[in-house]
Amino acid sequence: MWRLASALALACVAFAARPDRGAAQQMTYPPSLGQFTEFPERTATSFDLSDSYVPAGSSVPAESYVPNESYGTVEYGCETFPSMMDAGNYGACETCESCPGLCESTLCSGAKVWGSFELFAGFQRSRQLPPLVTTSPAGPPVTPQVQSGVLRLPSSTILFGGQNVDDNPQFGVRGELGVWLKKSGGRTGVGVNVLYLPESEVDFSANSDGNPILARPYFDTFNGVQASQLVAYPGIVTGSVDVRYGTEITSGEIFLRHQLGSCPRTPRIAMATSGLGVCARQVFNLTCMNRVPGLQQIGGGMCNMLTSMPQTRLDLISGLRYTRLDDRLSITNNLVSLDPSFLGQIGTTLDTFDRFDARNEFQGATLGLKTVSRYGCWTLSMLGKVGLGSMRQEVTIDGQTTITLPGLPSSTRPGGLLAQPFQNIGTFERTQFGVNPEARISLSCDLTCRLSMGAGYHFTYWDNVVVAGDHVNLAVDITQPPNAPSTFVFRESDFFMHAATFFVRWNY
Repeated sequence: MWRLASALALACVAFAARPDRGAAQQMTYPPSLGQFTEFPERTATSFDLSDSYVPAGSSVPAESYVPNESYGTVEYGCETFPSMMDAGNYGACETCESCPGLCESTLCSGAKVWGSFELFAGFQRSRQLPPLVTTSPAGPPVTPQVQSGVLRLPSSTILFGGQNVDDNPQFGVRGELGVWLKKSGGRTGVGVNVLYLPESEVDFSANSDGNPILARPYFDTFNGVQASQLVAYPGIVTGSVDVRYGTEITSGEIFLRHQLGSCPRTPRIAMATSGLGVCARQVFNLTCMNRVPGLQQIGGGMCNMLTSMPQTRLDLISGLRYTRLDDRLSITNNLVSLDPSFLGQIGTTLDTFDRFDARNEFQGATLGLKTVSRYGCWTLSMLGKVGLGSMRQEVTIDGQTTITLPGLPSSTRPGGLLAQPFQNIGTFERTQFGVNPEARISLSCDLTCRLSMGAGYHFTYWDNVVVAGDHVNLAVDITQPPNAPSTFVFRESDFFMHAATFFVRWNY
C-alpha cells in the first residue's frame, strides 16, 4: 500500500511538471496571492476578496489557463465567486438556472424575510415512578388481605410504576420567522421561534371483580409497616384504578442574528483539500486510468467535490428565551364494597384521587453561534447556543376522597391516599439558577429559488428541573393527624429532549 501511494504521488508530481504542458502547468491551485483575479465571467474587483486567495486589482494572463478546465462561477445569495470545476463533465451546479435555490439565499445578500416550519419526533429522558399499582394471586389459595399487593413480599407483583416510563417518541412542531434589517444589507436580522411538544401521555387502567387482586401500596408510618389499599379482592371489594402521566413542553424565543466577518468565508479544510483535488484529477486523467471502466468518472466526481469549495456564513445569535415544562401525574381509584366488614356496609363506594403537578419556567438570555455552509444545491446548518437565567419551580399536590353510602348523600374530605392534608398537600415554589443549552444540525436541498427542504437533529437540556414522580412519597400516615410533620421536600433532577426533525424553509 505504501509503495502504491508513493508511486501515485511521484506520478502526480511528474505529470504536473511535464514541460510539454506549457507555463500554465506550473500554476498551483488555490492560486497564491498576486497570481490572478480576473475571470471571463466577472472581475474580482467588483466584490469583496478580503477572505479569498486572489487580491483585488490583479489579472489573469491568457497563458495561465489550464486546458480542459473551466473557471466557472457559483452564486451564493446572488453574489458571484470563482471556483475551479469541470462543470461539463461532472454536472456541477454552476448557475442560478441549474440550482435555482441559490438565487434568493440568505447566505450573503439575503432575502427580506426568512421562515421555516418543522415537524419533529421528540424523545424525552425517561423518568422513574414509584410502584403505584400491585397485584397478588387470587388463589387457590387466595393471598391474605393483609399481604395482598404489599411491597417486598414474594407474592406481590408491580403492575405499574417502579420502572422507567415515557420512552416513546412524541410529535411536536417548531416554527421560525425573521426579517433582515434593510440598513444592514443582510448582515443583521431579527427573528422569533416557537416550539410546542404536546403532553406525552402514559396511561394505565385496570379493573377487577376480585380476581385478579388489585391494590395500591404505601408505607404506613403510624404502624411502621408496608401496607396497601385494596381495590379488588375476591368476595370483599370490586373496583378499578387509573393512572395518567405526561409531560408538555412550550418554548419561545426572540433573537438578534448578526453576521461575523465577511461573507462568504471559505473553510480552511476546503482550502486544504482543493489542491489535493486538482492533483488527484491529473492522476485520474492519466491514460492508464482508462483501462478501468468508470474509474475516471468516479475520480473526476471526487476531485470536483474537493475543488468546488463551499462558502460559509457565521452568525452570532443572542436573544431572550422562555421555556415552560409541565409534568403531571394523577391516580384515581373507584371501588364498591361487597362485604359489611369493608367500609361498613355492602354497596358503599369509595372514590380516591391523588394529583401531583410539577411546573418549570425558565426565563433567561441566550448566546450562541450559527454556521450556514452552501455546497452547490445543498446547505448545511449548525447551531450551538446556551441559555442562562432563572428557573422557577412549582410543585402542586392535591387529593380528595369521596364516600357514598347506599341511600345517603356523598361525603367528601380533602386528601387521597398519597396526598394527605398537613403532610404534603399544597403548592410549593422557589426559584433557582438555570442552564438551558441547545444544539441543532440540519441538511437541506434547494427545491426552488425560495424553497428548500431538509432534515436534522435537535438536542435541548435543562438542569434544576422538578418532575411529578420525584415528589410522590409512599410513606404516609393514613390517620391524618393535624400535627403531623410535613413530608414535602424539593427534589431536583436534569431533563433533556432530543429529536429527529423534518422541515421546509423559505426566503422572500
